[in-house]
Amino acid sequence: MQRLLVVFCALCGLWLADARAQVTAFSYQGKLTDNGNAANGNFEMQFKLYDVPSGGAPLGNAIVADPVGVAAGVFVVTLDFGSSVFNGNPRYLEIAVRPDGSAAAFSPILPRQPITTSPYAIQTLNARQLGGLEANRYLSSDASGNYLIGTANPLFGKLHVEGGAGNGVYGTSSTGEGVYGTSGSGRGVYGYSTSGIGVYGRSADFEGVRGEASLVSHGAVTADHR
Repeated sequence: MQRLLVVFCALCGLWLADARAQVTAFSYQGKLTDNGNAANGNFEMQFKLYDVPSGGAPLGNAIVADPVGVAAGVFVVTLDFGSSVFNGNPRYLEIAVRPDGSAAAFSPILPRQPITTSPYAIQTLNARQLGGLEANRYLSSDASGNYLIGTANPLFGKLHVEGGAGNGVYGTSSTGEGVYGTSGSGRGVYGYSTSGIGVYGRSADFEGVRGEASLVSHGAVTADHR
């Protein structure tokens, strides 16, 4: 087996075969030649993923595909290394081949082939800006600019926090307000709890909780604890 020339790499399923049902498998198509001629028949192929074009250690487990049908030199395989090995950094695929049914060692075909980006995968590049953390660990907002934590329904203002069995809002400060809120027509600070603390603030030398409202009827700070 003289060499393998990759003529097409289709990451048609990497994370994205369907935006509603993401998968980690992708299709890989290449061309296999034998002494300068297009190969035909069945072969056993081994695939390893690396983060460098030469040397280094494989990422994840090797994948062995057997048999792989080759016609006029062209073959297609489906590979699945999982999602953990793809973090946005360069990846290189090392392919080794031997005839189907042979007990001989696999013959690696060099150089390793770079894994290129598929059109759908381009949209995942922004995920790198999340610092490797799951998206649900970040604060989200709705179409009106309301920020929500622990709830999907913004009932009580621009920032709505529901703490479940814990504290809804908890704040401490060594020199300023533990919790501070202002409002032009509503509540500066509002807290409600059925079993714990609606709003809790602590400060060493200032207000633990401070709220300001321009309409006196609403009060600067109201707390309802039941």
